[in-house]
Amino acid sequence: MDPVFLDVPFAQKDAVKALGARFDWTSKRWFVPPGFNPLAFVQWIPGAGQTSEIVPTENADKPSGRSLSALLAEVAQAVAERFGGAIWVRADVASFDPKRGHLYFDLVENNELGQEIARARALIWSDDREAVIGRFEAATGVRFVAGIKVLVRASVSFHPRFGLSLQIREIDPDYTVGELALRRRRIREQLVREGIYSDNRELPLPRDFFSIVVIAPDGAAGLGDFRKEADRLERLGLCSFAYRIAIFQGVKASASLSAALKEAGQWAKSSGADAIALLRGGGASADLHWLDDLEIARALCRSPVPVLIGVGHERDQTILDELARWAGGTPSKLIQFVEASIAGSAAQAQSAYEVIVTSATQAVQRAQSVADHWRAHLTESARSRCQLADQSLAHLRSRIGDDARDVIEQGRRQVDSGWERIESGAASAIRVARHAVESMRNQIVPDAFRQVDLGLAMTEPAWLELRRNAWRRWLAANTEVRRELDQVIGLGPRRTLQRGFVIVRSAGRPVPSLAHLSNDCLPTTLSLEFRDGRIDVALHGESDAP
Repeated sequence: MDPVFLDVPFAQKDAVKALGARFDWTSKRWFVPPGFNPLAFVQWIPGAGQTSEIVPTENADKPSGRSLSALLAEVAQAVAERFGGAIWVRADVASFDPKRGHLYFDLVENNELGQEIARARALIWSDDREAVIGRFEAATGVRFVAGIKVLVRASVSFHPRFGLSLQIREIDPDYTVGELALRRRRIREQLVREGIYSDNRELPLPRDFFSIVVIAPDGAAGLGDFRKEADRLERLGLCSFAYRIAIFQGVKASASLSAALKEAGQWAKSSGADAIALLRGGGASADLHWLDDLEIARALCRSPVPVLIGVGHERDQTILDELARWAGGTPSKLIQFVEASIAGSAAQAQSAYEVIVTSATQAVQRAQSVADHWRAHLTESARSRCQLADQSLAHLRSRIGDDARDVIEQGRRQVDSGWERIESGAASAIRVARHAVESMRNQIVPDAFRQVDLGLAMTEPAWLELRRNAWRRWLAANTEVRRELDQVIGLGPRRTLQRGFVIVRSAGRPVPSLAHLSNDCLPTTLSLEFRDGRIDVALHGESDAP
């Protein structure tokens, strides 16, 4: 069948193209491809307007009417005449099919209640797809997907079979960026009205992290990087992690992520978790606009524990970064922040342990010095009193001896006056002297012992209390140091080999870099140690080491 050629004014070329016509570059004319009804193009068929319309002979008294194709062709012509050029249209992208070739999707308009009030089919020809979509995504950083608001320059066409459609020629990036900024401003204003805008941002960060709830998409690339370090912290017994899966992009993101935040907040409150970590990582930056959502933002603000954000590259921002207690850009930055907090607490504990040990040592030394002082004082006092007592006893003994000799001498001289009287007087004097000596001893010695006992009673409680306090501090500090040592031991060479690394040695010593293998002293063999054994490797030829 020969093609049916058309006479198409330049202003109506888009109308016939929308109906399915094709352009013949040889004859420079539009034609109706095989399989299409020529009646749809009747207004452009040469001479078709001069042909009398054929009507049935029967029922001649009834109106003949016109064919549907002729009617729709007139509608197509009217649309082409009314909207001959491209016009700017505001709408939301609805259903979307990102397959290769021509890009077909729907544009919709919703009222303030979210109810759909208009819908139209739209398309971007495959020849224009890269220029239109690529320029829009490069300028906005937003992927062209369902759910975004757009301002498009489109040609309006009507097809008898496919109805009205909009052929997109250009998308204004400034309009979409402005809509995203407007959405964030509306979310911010609503949270301020509810009085929760800064609730999470003003929560105090814990001095140390012991338990964290992690929310991430299923199979997220950033989650794998995060878990490498998080699992190591768990193995060391420093911090535990509980994981929750949520949807971070698409129409289900709002309900899924807000529900996950509420559940994580309840679990953290009941279990005593320190924080909630929100991770995404990887993926396109354009998909982040799904996180600029009121329900997600509201759930984050109402979290009872601090929320830590690591949902994209460092240059990417969402309303959640503005609301969260801490935002670090990437999951790797987030886990580094947690590790730094734990390491800082460990350093503070080490410093506190050293202070406690120093204080305890000084306290013991001071107590020992006080005790030694009192012991020396009491010993010297007792010694002085004993010496005084001995001197008194010696003096009395000397006096008694002199008196006795005088009495004896006198008795001898007075033997005649009565021996019994002398003997009686001497005995009486001896008894008096002995009684005096014993009385003074009984008075001096108990007093000296009372002074010693009093001194010991004053120092003993303080000494015992100091020993108990020093012992308790020593035990606490020893426990903390052991925990730090366990962590340090966990980073040793054996653990490094178990993780798949290799230790290179030259002459029994580790080789830390290529700089240690110069051409002047290049070894003939190197020893490679693996986790399951060690082999020696011979070196041949010149070294390429710098």
